[in-house]
Amino acid sequence: MICASFSLISFIIVMYAVLKAGGNVGDRLGAAGVVSLFFSIAGAVVGIMSLTERETFRLFPRLGTGLSFFMIFLWGGIIYVGFTGVF
Repeated sequence: MICASFSLISFIIVMYAVLKAGGNVGDRLGAAGVVSLFFSIAGAVVGIMSLTERETFRLFPRLGTGLSFFMIFLWGGIIYVGFTGVF
């Protein structure tokens, strides 16, 4: 859940900076997005591993896994649009 939350917060910050600058930003924000994508992937892996454990409270592993997959989808979409130039 912590990795997914970090990814969500960094997504909001990066998107705010990109929209404020009109899309003309440096490579640092792109690198921050890729690092955040890796945090989402790590959060999904840890979340899946924690769902397989017995006798654990399952709310936070489910929330973290779901949010991690959602953030992977968002970051993947942003990276796809960046490479293809759809917009």
